[in-house]
Amino acid sequence: MLPARCTHRPLVRWLSTLLLLIAVPMTAAQAQIEMDCAGLDSSGGVGPWDYSDPANHRPSGDAPKGRAKLVENVHFKPAMRDLNTKKYSPARLSGEFRYTLGIFPNHYVALNSLSKLEKHYGGRPAEGYKESAPLKLFADCYFQRAMLFKPDDARVHVVHGIHLHDRGRFSEAIKAYETAESLGEASIMFAYNFGLVLADAKQYDRALEYAQRAYGGGYPLPGLARKLEAAGHRIAVPAPARAAPTPAAPDDADAQ
Repeated sequence: MLPARCTHRPLVRWLSTLLLLIAVPMTAAQAQIEMDCAGLDSSGGVGPWDYSDPANHRPSGDAPKGRAKLVENVHFKPAMRDLNTKKYSPARLSGEFRYTLGIFPNHYVALNSLSKLEKHYGGRPAEGYKESAPLKLFADCYFQRAMLFKPDDARVHVVHGIHLHDRGRFSEAIKAYETAESLGEASIMFAYNFGLVLADAKQYDRALEYAQRAYGGGYPLPGLARKLEAAGHRIAVPAPARAAPTPAAPDDADAQ
């Protein structure tokens, strides 16, 4: 198991390890990310591992339920994911999310939970974590590192879009969704969330297009249709092609 009490080799700086793993020259953007985020934990030198790799979800000798579950069963339990502050202090949640993301930089649900926790505390690290924490400890940094770790992971860009939309950064959110779409993201949950930010940015023609995709595929939530109708853009929802599938992106990831 991987709790803090386990003994590991000496701490290795997380980003340095990552740059060796991806074995590419450091760009100016990557150098900026290293400078901004250099103080983050390496989670005891464990990882970083790719959350989207099926191998990390399969049983192995040292992880009978898979590496992902080995971490999640201790550091990302359902009550933690759901921000249950009656059971866990905000500082504990903050620390557990950061530990999980230190090992799995592109853990979609942990990124989403950290974003929600940070928003709840007014865009600052949770109270009691480190009152003097610099900007490099904010959720934006974890999104940057996730995208550096695996830039072609469409689902990271989807969650990043939700994070940006939730903070009113509409133009940045639209770019994040466009990147996800260019990488092959096409789920009805994606279409619904993209439609929401387009509607908020008053790009109604595009919002209607994505609303048709979402509702035509059977997406059940009415929020996007209500936004469009409130702005005078009534949507004729086509009959769903099939029953709504389970969303592929993080739990409770709708921006509204």
